[in-house]
Amino acid sequence: MKNRWTIYQLIGSGTIGALGAVLSMLGAIISTAIGILGAGGLFNAVFMGMMFSFCCITIRKFGSATIAGLVLSICLLPFPSLGTPGFFPKILIGLSAGFMCDITFFFFNKNNKLFSIIVGAEQSILITLEVIGLGLLLSIPGIDETADLFFNRYKFLFLIFLFMGALGGYIGYLLYSRLRSTNIMKKLGG
Repeated sequence: MKNRWTIYQLIGSGTIGALGAVLSMLGAIISTAIGILGAGGLFNAVFMGMMFSFCCITIRKFGSATIAGLVLSICLLPFPSLGTPGFFPKILIGLSAGFMCDITFFFFNKNNKLFSIIVGAEQSILITLEVIGLGLLLSIPGIDETADLFFNRYKFLFLIFLFMGALGGYIGYLLYSRLRSTNIMKKLGG
C-alpha cells in the first residue's frame, strides 16, 4: 500500500512544476530584455535545480520529477523560457529533465544533500544541451548565438551553469530541511 500514489503527491508534483514555471519567468524576462536566447538561463538553472531536488526529496516517488517537468514545460509553452515561445519540444525537455532527476533519485535517495547537489548540476547542463541541440536541429532563430556563446566564445559557461544548478539543488535541500516537519510535507512524503 505504501508504493501507491496519493492525491496529495500527484497534486504536489504538479504544483511544484507550476511553481517552477512561475519562478523561471524571471529568467525569461531577463532573456527577453537582453535579447540573447538563454541569457536568463543562469537564474533558471538555480530555480530548476531547486524545484527538481525539492520535488524528489519531498514526494519520494519515482515519477514525481517527471510530472513536475511535464507541468513546468506545458506552463512555459507560451513563454520565452526553455526556448522560444510556442517551441513544442519544450515538453520533451521538461519530461526528459524530470525523468533524469527521477533516475538520479533512485540511486541517491539515501543522501538528500548529495542528491540535491547532483541533480541540480545535472539538470542545468541537460536542459542547456537540449535547448541548444533541439534549437539547432529545428533552426530556431537566435539559437546560433547561444550555441556560439557556449561552444566557442565562453566555454566556461558550462561550469557556471553547473555551479548555479548545484546551488539551486542545495537551496532546494535547505528548503526541504526547513519545512520537513510541517503537516503538508508529511502528507506529501506519503
